[in-house]
Amino acid sequence: MRHFLLLLAFTFEFSLLALSSEQTKANQFVQDQEKEIFDAKLKVFPNPVTGKTFQVTAKKEIETILVTNLLGQKTTIDSNKKNESHFSVTLTKKVAGIYLVTVSFTDETKEVKRIIVK
Repeated sequence: MRHFLLLLAFTFEFSLLALSSEQTKANQFVQDQEKEIFDAKLKVFPNPVTGKTFQVTAKKEIETILVTNLLGQKTTIDSNKKNESHFSVTLTKKVAGIYLVTVSFTDETKEVKRIIVK
């Protein structure tokens, strides 16, 4: 009986340690995801856009920028051949409206911002 109680206590303690380890892993995953989102720091300016160009800056290297209208029609696609973190985009057709700017980074992540063109 005494061995059984010791075995039961050991099993319970081991289960608590395993649960604690899983919780630590989950917390670390959430922190990593929050850090990744925070690190991107994508900025699109000026917004609203009054001319034919606007600027895109990020803390990561930009690969491509896609500008689409709200119907999903592509209006501008720019490639960043130097993979810099600052990019100037020239709109091919300046039509007033709301557009989505999809920025693809060299680490294969994407981020979307909304701009208004006047």
